[in-house]
Amino acid sequence: VLYNISDGVFALDRAGEIITFNKAMEELTGYRLEEVENKNADEFIRIFDASEPIETRFYCAMPDITPEPKGFTKDKITLVTRDGQKKYVKMTSVAIYESRQVNVGCIVTFKDITKEIDLESMKLDFVSMAAHELRTPLTIMRGYLSLLMDEAKDSLKEEYADYLEKTTVSSDQLHVLIENLLNISKIERGTLVLEKTKQNWVKLVKDLVEQFVPSAAAADLTLSFVDSKSTIPDVYVDKTTIVEVLSNLLDNSIRYTPASGRISVFVEESDGQVITHIKDTGVGIPQASIPHIFKKFYRVSTVLKEGKKGTGLGLYISKEIVKLHKGDIWVESKQGGGSTFSFSLPVAQ
Repeated sequence: VLYNISDGVFALDRAGEIITFNKAMEELTGYRLEEVENKNADEFIRIFDASEPIETRFYCAMPDITPEPKGFTKDKITLVTRDGQKKYVKMTSVAIYESRQVNVGCIVTFKDITKEIDLESMKLDFVSMAAHELRTPLTIMRGYLSLLMDEAKDSLKEEYADYLEKTTVSSDQLHVLIENLLNISKIERGTLVLEKTKQNWVKLVKDLVEQFVPSAAAADLTLSFVDSKSTIPDVYVDKTTIVEVLSNLLDNSIRYTPASGRISVFVEESDGQVITHIKDTGVGIPQASIPHIFKKFYRVSTVLKEGKKGTGLGLYISKEIVKLHKGDIWVESKQGGGSTFSFSLPVAQ
C-alpha cells in the first residue's frame, strides 16, 4: 500500500539514512529504492526553499535532541531530480516519538504540485500580457476623454454631457482594474519592488484623508482625521504602494457607508508598530465573511445583493503590500454596525 500510493513517501532512520522510499518518490527523484536505501538522504533528496537548501537536520529533528518531536510543513519547495529537472512539491515531515526503539527518525511526504504551479504561471503570464495590451489603448482613450471633458463638455447638450461623464467614469474603473491585475501579477511573481523611504506617517495619512474629503462630502459623509495625543514615530515605507493601501481602505469606507455616516481615521503606536485605523459607520461585514475578506476576488454576499460594484482585488492587494512592509492587516466588524480596518507598520529604526 505504501509503495503504490500517489504521494511520495520516504522515511529516515535516526542517522538520517533512507529506510523507506516508495514508487512515487522514485518517479519524482529519478532514483530507485535500491540506489538510495541505507544512504544519507541529503545526497539524493535535493530540496530548496527559494534558493536555500533544506537539509535533513531541518525537517527531521530527533526527539532526544529537541524537547519533543517537531513537524515540518512547507507548501511549496523546489525538488531537483536526478537529471537536474526542477519540480515543485508540498512537503510534510513528522518526527516519530518512538524513534529510539524502532530506529525511525521521521516520515516525510511529498505531494507533486508541479502541474498546478505551471498552470498558475501560465495564468499569470496571460493576465500580465492581457493587462499590458489593454493599457495602451485605454491610456489613449482616457486622454481623449479627458480632453473632451475639459474642452467640450460645456458646449454639449446636457444628455450628451452625461454620456461623456459616464464614459469617463467607466474608463477610470477599467484603468483601476488593469492596474490591479498588473499589481497582482507582480505580487505573485515576487517582482513587486519596494523603494522604502523614511516618511512622516501622520502627515502622509492626514494629507491623503484631505484628498478624500470631497468624495466623502459628495456621498453626504463626514470624513475626518483624529490627531493622536502622543507623538507618532516615522516609518520606512514605499510611498506609492502604501498610499494605494490607504486609498483602497478609504474608498471602501466611503462606498459602503450610507448617507449621513461618519468615517474616522486615527493612528497610534504600540509595541514598536505604528497602527492606522479607518473606522466607519457603514453596513458592516457578516461574521462568516471576515475570514475571507482579504482573499483574492472575494466579495461579501450582502454587497452583491445591493449591487455594489467592485472586483474583490483591493483588499487582497492591500494585504500583500502590508505583508511586504513586514506589517499586518485586519478588520473588526459587525453586520449593520460598521467596520474598523487596521494595519500595522514597523517603526523606523
